[in-house]
Amino acid sequence: MRADRLVALVLLLRRRGRMTATELAGELDVSTRTVLRDIEALSTAGVPVYADRGRYGGFSLLPGFRTELTGLTHDEALALLVVASGRGRDVLGLASPLASGMRKIIDALPEDHQATLDQTARRLLVEPAADLISRRVVAEDLADGVMAEVRRAVLTGHRLRFDYAAPGATSRSRTVDPIGLVTVRGRTYLLATRDGEDRTYRLSRMACAEVLSEPADRPAPVDLDRIWWADPVL
Repeated sequence: MRADRLVALVLLLRRRGRMTATELAGELDVSTRTVLRDIEALSTAGVPVYADRGRYGGFSLLPGFRTELTGLTHDEALALLVVASGRGRDVLGLASPLASGMRKIIDALPEDHQATLDQTARRLLVEPAADLISRRVVAEDLADGVMAEVRRAVLTGHRLRFDYAAPGATSRSRTVDPIGLVTVRGRTYLLATRDGEDRTYRLSRMACAEVLSEPADRPAPVDLDRIWWADPVL
């Protein structure tokens, strides 16, 4: 959403000071033309953004400018909960809302804490891509839109239809009642029931996915640990 992007742009300028349009575009995953339009929109709304010309130029906020930011989006709150549980960071398609949510949290910290936050963070490493006894984790290759649709089905409690190819088999359409998502060493799995039986599906083997209008028939509450260890498919 554009409103979220405008907030993120202001927070980036507050935290880092002067930034070029190219740098902002890279952080926000948009084009430089979009950044320039957003800068113009902020100026029109009264946010004191100004441009410095020349080789070392860029965009900045007037010193001391602050804005009140209240509330987190659903996905930002969800991303923070995932991180707090210690079970993931750049998983379940939540990397972007996580970055946005963390920028809001950092902006709310006292300024003396903000000044040392970056250097402190560099001294902590959690779940590296490879360790001394394991091979490097290879990034999961998912078909476009699969993660978002599966996650939406799990969170909204609706049935899910997808095309799935098990090892050595041709792709077939499956309709399931989604229960939850599990990530293990860079791979993401859907736990679901099909015809009343527990099933586990690897998202990288889904060619496409679609949330259906029918509500899912699933247990509440749910114990993902028990279901996973009863039938893990790695």
